[in-house]
Amino acid sequence: MPRHANAGRRIAATKGTNHVRGQLWFALRIVRRTTVRDLMAVAEQDNRRYALKFLRMLSLAGFVRTIDRNPGTREPWTFVLIRDTGPKCPTILGRGKAVFDHNTDTEYRIDGN
Repeated sequence: MPRHANAGRRIAATKGTNHVRGQLWFALRIVRRTTVRDLMAVAEQDNRRYALKFLRMLSLAGFVRTIDRNPGTREPWTFVLIRDTGPKCPTILGRGKAVFDHNTDTEYRIDGN
């Protein structure tokens, strides 16, 4: 459930596209629908575990939706961007307990963590 961040809470500023998550977010906003492998190619990244973790957190926070439509391939999931709030990359907070959207100044809590 989204909520606006507390005024007293300090949220780290986004680093733009000069870091791995920023490059993945930028690429995701371009392709909109992708597999992990294709997103890594577009973003020019090679850490599959990191890319998959980032997509999983975005999925839990409601930024992407997962579709299981790749039977018989090494890429079982397709990720679809459903909440494109702007160019600033979302930040994962509290070791995966929330995602903060710098474009809207909104925190999305992740239940179950």
